[in-house]
Amino acid sequence: MKMTISPSLAKDAGLALSREIAALFLEWGATVFVDEKTGAFYQGLPVVCAEQNRCFEGADFAISVGGDGTFLKTAHLATPHGVPVLGVNKGTVGFLTEVEPDELHELRRLLTGEFKIEQRMMLQARVRRGRRTPPDPGQGVGGPWINSTASLTWTARSPTPCTTGRVWAGITSSPRAS
Repeated sequence: MKMTISPSLAKDAGLALSREIAALFLEWGATVFVDEKTGAFYQGLPVVCAEQNRCFEGADFAISVGGDGTFLKTAHLATPHGVPVLGVNKGTVGFLTEVEPDELHELRRLLTGEFKIEQRMMLQARVRRGRRTPPDPGQGVGGPWINSTASLTWTARSPTPCTTGRVWAGITSSPRAS
């Protein structure tokens, strides 16, 4: 099983929690991929360091380690590859994350199939200024995918906004989620 770990350097100082998660998955027989930019933090562990996009190609799951911002970033990277994301909370609230640092044993459920995938909506938006439209939706403010909150404004010239909906998967691994 291929796992990708996507940490926040700001929330997981020294990537101590991310190293612990990587060690658990390796012990359980998974292959762990990490971004080559953070590979030095995993020294001594047999993880695969690769370019960020390659980490998500063919992954079975992505583990986000940080807060909600890290989760949103990981979802943005995982979505084009159809990879479900599970968040381990290192932030203060963690609305989007499911696992707390003292619940790492629950991650094994990903390997045993004891989880439920929750489908979530994502909105693709494009910023328009006058009649000019960026050729690539990714050139809009905040990137092409929004999976948090979006605001639509109608104007006299454009009475109907255009939106495109997409779906990504999140994993529920905690018994407290329904």
